[in-house]
Amino acid sequence: MIFLILLNPLFTITKGAQIMNLDVVFKYNNDVVLNCSQFGQNITFFTIKKNEFILTPVSPDGTKYLFDSGALTIKSPKKIDIESEYFCNNTGGDHIFFNKSVVPHLYYVDSLILTSIEGKSIDLECYLLIGTPNKTLNWTWEFDNVKLEAEGRFSLTGNEQKSSALRISDLKIEDSGFYTCRVSNEYGSHERNITLRVKDQLAPLWPFLGTLGELVILIVIIGCYELTKKKNSNDPESTV
Repeated sequence: MIFLILLNPLFTITKGAQIMNLDVVFKYNNDVVLNCSQFGQNITFFTIKKNEFILTPVSPDGTKYLFDSGALTIKSPKKIDIESEYFCNNTGGDHIFFNKSVVPHLYYVDSLILTSIEGKSIDLECYLLIGTPNKTLNWTWEFDNVKLEAEGRFSLTGNEQKSSALRISDLKIEDSGFYTCRVSNEYGSHERNITLRVKDQLAPLWPFLGTLGELVILIVIIGCYELTKKKNSNDPESTV
């Protein structure tokens, strides 16, 4: 990032200017403060959007960015905000560069419910939305708050930097319940919950069996009615 700044004549680093590096941790949808107050109040913040490498001055808009006493607050940062780079400088040419770390965050669905049939296999999957590149991630799975290990009917697959999947083979009715996928690094963690419903093997037949049962009952009722009608027609007293 420093190399890019030096290439831009508007953002040269003045000889004798101070250059600092500060650590900052980003967490998805949680306000983060970039503090440049060490260099006074006359501070300008810049951002470099991921894959664009375009230097853009940050302007306060009351919704995304707030300025206060040489500090920039990024409100509820999303993926594009977290993937961007930030630095600040003052009129004297002093610069602060921010070494960014990220609490991992998963693609999230409020209430994910999966349904399968007894005896089949199913994959429960989690995908990373954002995290610190090249940092070790730890993935864990729990079933009703009990940690699962890769053994027996349970196996774990995935790419450590991108995803994790829990495969359950030969599903049982008792596998129904709440599963938790959790990803963590040294800065924090994030989790998502998945509800699994396992139906018995006859489940696909229940609609058919229900319809068949109704048909049988209807036939029995009609048969009883016809028998009663025939009996009454053969009874001389019923015609008097």
